[in-house]
Amino acid sequence: MESNKRLIPVVLVALVTSLLISSAIFRSCSTSGMGSGSAQSAHTVAEESLAKMAGRYEIVAMVTEGKQTTPEDLELLKGKGLTCTITLEADGTGTLDLFGEQTGLTWDEKSISTAEKSMSYTYRDDQLIVADGDSSLTFSRAA
Repeated sequence: MESNKRLIPVVLVALVTSLLISSAIFRSCSTSGMGSGSAQSAHTVAEESLAKMAGRYEIVAMVTEGKQTTPEDLELLKGKGLTCTITLEADGTGTLDLFGEQTGLTWDEKSISTAEKSMSYTYRDDQLIVADGDSSLTFSRAA
């Protein structure tokens, strides 16, 4: 119990640092190019992908400057009401909530964009991964 009391300030400092770095990732990422097929097939694939991906996602992993945040730390933060989620709507809009700081976004089959920047992402097995260099955020579809 005493070790938890000592851990809380460390976790809060890590949270603030992670929040600042995560915000920087979303502000500084640039769009990466992706190959394109025919307009008709790309449009059909995009519509299907968007429909499948729409939903709410919660953070399950965070790597900041090459350092992995432990699942226990993420659960501790969640227990304190500090969560990180992305909600993707089928119409291509959504919301990014980074530990209480909400930002509107748009998205398509290639990128997720806020007012500041556009970022590429990877989607696989109900997980959404946004990466920049040696930092990344991994979100998993919420129940």
